[in-house]
Amino acid sequence: MTPANSTATLTIKQAGSSTCFATRLAKDAFYRGLKHYLEVNRSKNVVTSDLAKAIEEATHTNVDQFFSQWLYGAGGPKFELSYSYDSEKHQVMLAVKQTQKIEGRVGLFRVPAEVEVTTASGPKLYDVTVSKDHQTFPLPAEVYSADGSLRQGRPRPQVR
Repeated sequence: MTPANSTATLTIKQAGSSTCFATRLAKDAFYRGLKHYLEVNRSKNVVTSDLAKAIEEATHTNVDQFFSQWLYGAGGPKFELSYSYDSEKHQVMLAVKQTQKIEGRVGLFRVPAEVEVTTASGPKLYDVTVSKDHQTFPLPAEVYSADGSLRQGRPRPQVR
């Protein structure tokens, strides 16, 4: 719940890598890939590339970028977030900056995230994918007064 004097809440959720991958691929496809992996490799010694190959065969989805980033790469993403409200366009402008130190096997990350913008008219979810060092995402966020009229002014969203 937002404080009484606030008009919007901004929430960003990012799951762990396996959940993130299963969500990107769709759970049924992910489990179909795992099932295929287990069937093809029953009683065999395996390496990580065998899992990637099985998922790709079962889903027809290239998983190279995901495996390179989360399994073969190092480190993890760190984000600096800021936001503003464009009252003319009725948008929250979410600015995201990746702040992890880029060196060795640590690079920029590609991270799907779910952003929730809550205003007096209720919550709305937006899917965004952070993939650059600096990105700005315009998110529709009309702010209404208690009487139902479009409110002028700037909301004060909170990032949770």
